Amino acid sequence: MTSHSFRAMALAFACLAGCLLAAPAADANVTISITVNIGNWHGPGFYDGHWRDKLTCAEGRRLLRQRGYSNVQSLECQGRYYLYRASSQHGQVIIELNARTGKVQRVMGDGLSKPM
Repeated sequence: MTSHSFRAMALAFACLAGCLLAAPAADANVTISITVNIGNWHGPGFYDGHWRDKLTCAEGRRLLRQRGYSNVQSLECQGRYYLYRASSQHGQVIIELNARTGKVQRVMGDGLSKPM
């Protein structure tokens, strides 16, 4: 390495060190939190700052009411599918809801048994 290159590197280092020492210290305790809650399930993801891979039982009831069912009651909210009893235009039905996607898998009742 030539003495000219060494002097140039030393000068660059000195300038950098001077800039770093002269700069005021910034407060590093910054927290940014963005929460968007529109009341709908959009599949697994972060909700209110927490990772969730399944609906809550109440969210399933709300989804079914939004889809036109009334008198929605939870029967079982464990496992891959949740079961609900509700009223529809076909009378009383049992609804099987996918706990991860919110999709109605099957509707049963009053002679009705169809996959969705």
